Amino acid sequence: MNHIEENDYLLSLFKRSVLRIKDNDNQSGIVKGKSGLILVLLHYYSVHKEDKYLDIIQNYIDRLIEHWDNNFTFGYGITGLAWMLNIMKKLGLEYENSDEWIVELDTLLILECRCMINKNNFDYFNGASGLLFYFLSKDDVTLETKKLILEFIQGLEKNQEKESSFYYKLKENNLEQLVLNLGVPHGITGIILILLSIKEKNIVNLNFDSLIHYFVTKLFENENINNSEYYFAPTIRSDSNNYSRSVLAWCYGDLTSGYAIFKTGLLLNEEKYINIGLKILKDTTRRNDNHDEKLSLCHGYPSILCVYDELYRKTDDLVFYEAAKKWKVLIYDELIDAFARKNYKNKDIYSFCKNTSLFQGFPGLMLSILTNKDDKINEWKKCLLL
Repeated sequence: MNHIEENDYLLSLFKRSVLRIKDNDNQSGIVKGKSGLILVLLHYYSVHKEDKYLDIIQNYIDRLIEHWDNNFTFGYGITGLAWMLNIMKKLGLEYENSDEWIVELDTLLILECRCMINKNNFDYFNGASGLLFYFLSKDDVTLETKKLILEFIQGLEKNQEKESSFYYKLKENNLEQLVLNLGVPHGITGIILILLSIKEKNIVNLNFDSLIHYFVTKLFENENINNSEYYFAPTIRSDSNNYSRSVLAWCYGDLTSGYAIFKTGLLLNEEKYINIGLKILKDTTRRNDNHDEKLSLCHGYPSILCVYDELYRKTDDLVFYEAAKKWKVLIYDELIDAFARKNYKNKDIYSFCKNTSLFQGFPGLMLSILTNKDDKINEWKKCLLL
């Protein structure tokens, strides 16, 4: 089976999966919810121009807007749907009466984001970083968004060492331990990538390079110098210096930490960081360690492919081209093993195919291998903060 045949096969699987989804889940986030499913439907429509899929999209959006559960987050709530509608608008497929609804929602989201900043919640999936990413993804950046960016930066400056989404307390055996998270959705690397996204946009008259330097330095201060297998662990317990296990994944470890260091070098014009970041990233191309959730975007192969694709686009280095090709082949091998050999009857595979989450279910997998650099719907990849 060649890759063209495999793509057709995957699309047919997707078509059957979508028509079977009949759950009553009204969440719309990118981690839990139907925003990912709608994005795949948009891709399917762009390829096959079947109007019935626009009708399915419309029905899903109607239900999500009418019955949303008052969760404002990007990972689990209405911000995921608002972000998806923004991508839909860029594709020239606006949802009816969405502009008025978005204006009202944005007012609420700005207030919610301020509340999250005041509570030191800078989380990407569940806090201020995710809401700020949504506002940064818009073509028009309003005065309110600029004010929000300034408050976000000031909030980070005031709370660098305090308990927050990247410093949190873990209670074990009646003892509390302070834990530092180094990953993307909940930790230091994510903060760096959000700050770099703000800098890349160049929309606020404020020099916050020192804040970026602070967090990159914090990353290096917690480098795993006692283990040659990896540079950065997902979490570190401050009182015991206990490092958690690291593998290749988007959500934590060397792949995105190396990318954050590399991108810092590019945007701050610091060759030192460019070279260090590239060394870490090239070291990852020789690794095959991975999380058990091989097909999910958050932990698995699809995001690894996306990161290497982006690195090749930025550097023209064939090392990253070959790495992307290797992980794409591994994805297809895993899929053939799961489906062609009838392993889809396996409970985990069956659950994965029914999971509408962009980051945990089949939408992230489908979009990562079926879209290419020329597809307008590739806008979705920006949620990986690349």
